[in-house]
Amino acid sequence: MDYYITLTLSICGALLESGAEINRVEDTARRILLSKGFKSVNVFCISSLIILSADNVIRIKRVTKNELNLRNIDYFNEMSRSLCEERSFEYLTKPYTLYIKYIAVILGCGCFTLYFGGTLLDAAFSSLIGIIINFRKSYLPFSFVKTLCDSFIAGLISVILSLSAGLNYDKIMIGAIMLLVPGITSVNGVKDIMKADIVSGIMELTDALFTAFAIALGFSAAALILK
Repeated sequence: MDYYITLTLSICGALLESGAEINRVEDTARRILLSKGFKSVNVFCISSLIILSADNVIRIKRVTKNELNLRNIDYFNEMSRSLCEERSFEYLTKPYTLYIKYIAVILGCGCFTLYFGGTLLDAAFSSLIGIIINFRKSYLPFSFVKTLCDSFIAGLISVILSLSAGLNYDKIMIGAIMLLVPGITSVNGVKDIMKADIVSGIMELTDALFTAFAIALGFSAAALILK
């Protein structure tokens, strides 16, 4: 029985790390453990912590990483369903290749730059900046600092390009900024509050607010230094 508690906690932790909403994580834990014969299951989850109680056995898991990965959410959802239905687990969807990730970044940054009035050259450099900030390795411990540094780097390159090649740095920034905007976090925060998960909802909205502040601060600092 302790095996299923540990396994459930690992699955729920992976879901939370991948950006799953709080209600999904708690519901997954309850369904798995109830299907395995536990009589009393209670789960409390926020964006950085899971507390799980099953038949007087209590486990706690601290979650420090929180990056959106929809494929991982789908993967662990399917794993939890196979556990509940007691069938063999088989996941056929392949992970995204680096080639597909590059295409997604190029389309995202480039199309937003064009949409807001940028030129094709602006879109090309915006895509290049997006690739740089999306795939560089970061060893900074906090998401606020990571976002601040990424936005500062993107802003710095944008302003340098505008000064040296006569490009529209504001349009380039708009495209690159879309990779950093905390859209899913904001939506999950609102959804949690509407489902009465007030604590987790406020935490996610606060995280989104600080991320937006880091983006604005990074780009503004780059513009003030070079302009």
